[in-house]
Amino acid sequence: MQDEKSLRLGFVGVRNIGLNHLRKALDLPGVAVAAVADTDPQRVAAALELVPGGKARGYDSAAALFAAPDVDAVVLALPNHLHAPLSIEAMQKGKDVLVEKPMAVNSAEARDMIRVRDETGQQLMVGMNQRFNAYNVAARKMIAAGVIGEVQQCRTRWLRDRTGLWGGARGAWCLTPEKSGGGPLMDLGIHKLDQALYLAGVWPTVEQIAGFVTTGIGRQEAAAHGAVYEIEDYACGLVRFEGGLVLTVEASYFCNLPGEVQDTTILGTEGAMLLAKGKGTLLKRTADALESVPLEPDPETATSCVEHFCRVLQGREPLIPTPEVGLQGLEIVEGIYAAAKK
Repeated sequence: MQDEKSLRLGFVGVRNIGLNHLRKALDLPGVAVAAVADTDPQRVAAALELVPGGKARGYDSAAALFAAPDVDAVVLALPNHLHAPLSIEAMQKGKDVLVEKPMAVNSAEARDMIRVRDETGQQLMVGMNQRFNAYNVAARKMIAAGVIGEVQQCRTRWLRDRTGLWGGARGAWCLTPEKSGGGPLMDLGIHKLDQALYLAGVWPTVEQIAGFVTTGIGRQEAAAHGAVYEIEDYACGLVRFEGGLVLTVEASYFCNLPGEVQDTTILGTEGAMLLAKGKGTLLKRTADALESVPLEPDPETATSCVEHFCRVLQGREPLIPTPEVGLQGLEIVEGIYAAAKK
């Protein structure tokens, strides 16, 4: 646990998501951006320009930043296959870690990360950012209070009309399962899976999984850009949990719709919770009909992964997206892929 006035962060990987984390950290009380690291010197220079007063240092490797004595904790925004090895290295160097999702490319790596967390006593947080939406937090509190009764079904989806895979936002690593762990299910679906089960308030034992994947448009698009596409275009998983809860998750990189679709529906015995476009609506069953009530955002929630991470290290709140949760999400995704192969 760090003193609130002395928390010094290092950022490893400052492409898009990493830069976004850094910008959010600049506005947090008692937090200083101490260092950044990236293999691209231009990205390092661009990140350092964002830090007032020239107080941050730049490194060309994660190892160099991990060795810095004046860095308390690190934020890792890297290709998926680097999440486990660099998280482990950072914890072994005495750094607390916030690592982007998925926490690893497979559940075996995730277990290794948890083992090292236990051995070192460092904090390890997984960047499940959809937990840090003020409407999601408000919905979670109402569901926990029993407003919609017992949760029975969850449906969640993230369907992109077209991806940004070819625009430089991500590297070629994301097109191969060995480095990415999978396609849109691993990239987008794991976020929605986490959001739905967080809202439902349970991470129960899985009883049964069915899964389906398709590929077609992605290969055509990749060929036009001289790339090899080895992941799915679309994935759908149906998961039944102990106690009867049923969840459907969908994720797609290529979907011929007018725009991106991202929503989550939680169905209970007395009503429902609908979340879409960053906001939420409560449907409450009355004697004659369903009453629709817009949600008010929760005013106290952290608004980003980095803010929650810093609050945890400052001793202000307990860790929410634990690595155990990240592990179970990976296990469910692996189960959907395995079912699809059958």
